[in-house]
Amino acid sequence: MRITKLKTENIGGLHDALLEFPNGRLTAVAGANGTGKSRLLACLMSLWTGSIPSPADRRHASTVTLEVQFSEEELDAIVQYDRQSGWNQGRPPATVEIVKTYYGESGVLNLGPQEHLATFYAFQQQQILSRFPSLNAIYLPAERSLVPTGPGPIDLNQLADDRAQSALANARSSAVGMGQLSDSEFESYARALCVAASLPNDEDGGPDGGEADAWARFRAAVDQLIYPKALGSLTRQNPTDLRIEIPGGSSHGVGDLSSGERQALIIISRVFRASSGYSLMVIDEPDVHLHPALSSRLVSALDLGMQEGGQLIMATHSPAILDGIPPESIIRLTHSGPASTISTESDRLELYRSAGFRASALTQSSMLLVVEGDFDSLVLPKLIPALGAAFIRNSGGRDPVLKTVSALADLEMPILGVIDADVGASPVPTAISSMVHSWDAADLEGVLLSDDEFLQAAIDGALIKPPFATVPALKAELDRLLKDHADESVIEVAVRQLREKTSVLWPSPRGDQARSRLDAMAGTLPQLDPADISEALSAASQELASSPSLWPMVRGKWIASDFVRNVSNFKNSEAFFLAVIARQPVLAALNTLSSKVQQLLDEQTK
Repeated sequence: MRITKLKTENIGGLHDALLEFPNGRLTAVAGANGTGKSRLLACLMSLWTGSIPSPADRRHASTVTLEVQFSEEELDAIVQYDRQSGWNQGRPPATVEIVKTYYGESGVLNLGPQEHLATFYAFQQQQILSRFPSLNAIYLPAERSLVPTGPGPIDLNQLADDRAQSALANARSSAVGMGQLSDSEFESYARALCVAASLPNDEDGGPDGGEADAWARFRAAVDQLIYPKALGSLTRQNPTDLRIEIPGGSSHGVGDLSSGERQALIIISRVFRASSGYSLMVIDEPDVHLHPALSSRLVSALDLGMQEGGQLIMATHSPAILDGIPPESIIRLTHSGPASTISTESDRLELYRSAGFRASALTQSSMLLVVEGDFDSLVLPKLIPALGAAFIRNSGGRDPVLKTVSALADLEMPILGVIDADVGASPVPTAISSMVHSWDAADLEGVLLSDDEFLQAAIDGALIKPPFATVPALKAELDRLLKDHADESVIEVAVRQLREKTSVLWPSPRGDQARSRLDAMAGTLPQLDPADISEALSAASQELASSPSLWPMVRGKWIASDFVRNVSNFKNSEAFFLAVIARQPVLAALNTLSSKVQQLLDEQTK
């Protein structure tokens, strides 16, 4: 399930507007205090609460219209509920407009669509939400209180679905009023997950791969949140109490964290507890009571907890959070007009100023690091400790990184962009070349997998299956996979060159039919000459043949899943990378970037 549009009419505190939500995983609803951020989220949550905010003018009807997209499995569930309820209205379309109209003077609430009533009522049936969690939502209100309680004994039932359902129902009931975050939530869940990840299964006596992956992802999110501290596992010396590890070798209990850190950890545990199968997460002011640096890390950690294809919608006016979100994923609310999306960095700065922040508050950190993707923003702070003082922003690709660095280069802040090698790409503009670092490999995954010390760390951590437990054996498997994907890299480089000449929608370089799809483009448009395609493929093949290594040509992310599945018991490549990085390998490929980061930070202290 995904909410794609919201239309509001005569809602108190909101201008009438039709909003289209971006396709990405994260959307921020931003604006100064009093512009209606919480009210807009209440309109979204009306699917589950059954009510809409009060009208601006009680003499007229107020309406909330939500456009919702359903998967085939969700439609099957709705059809089954429709039959059980006796409506027998048939299968609804994949995209449905759900309308709620409230008549203020009479107090009557009308519901729609009348031709598919099940699409409305299904969201308020706990039995359906329990069986089909993708129809449910994770909600956290802005008004939150921290209740100190002990975690109690270790209980693997903490991982059961009904515990997640209970937490969600409690949160929704606090959509108006204060939600409670119990200190015990984080530690009870984390201890249960830690134990479950280490217990053998009945089939082969080894640990369960799914639970091990879940623990690795959860621990990575926690470590990112409380950096430079880290979450320790249960041990024989501490079999019941989790410890927070501090640089230098000491540790302390979870209860000794700050109230802001404990609140953020409870939010993380609630999201991870409920994230399996859930589609939508709505958070009102995730930064409330939190330091700006902790707020930005919380959003990155939340992203780790979201399932693939999930949708996170949050209300905030904090630059510390908004800096990590692409402009097109920010919906701006104002006192003077209807909500709208922002499109440029200039719009972003204007948004900050309208919310009462100075442009110098852009990062709330010692420096800004702009990277291409989520993986880079996740692992770089763990590989380069100095980045704990930086705000890391994912721009979504090479060109957006360069545009962001160019747009912010004149501001008085230390900024550094990190881009992939991208053979055949346009050179970095001279004006910002000193502010950009380029990997020697096609992506960061390739940087790590091509480093012998990284591979040795995986072996030393007992993360590799015995037949592959030597560096030469791992490199041989990597070489095999690189060669398997070499043709895809040729097509990617060729398409990159062709894109410079002709702005058309070129096919993906991935898959068995990639070459035939590219050849089929010839002659489809007047500006596409078959000779140009042949010439680009020939030039890309020469690039491949002349390259001393396949790593600058073949993306590590293309081979990572197969590699991890073949040589380890991990089911998820990201969890494997995080497990190896947790062993803190010293990687020569990161030395140059580390030096640039340290130089920028040193300049700030002069």
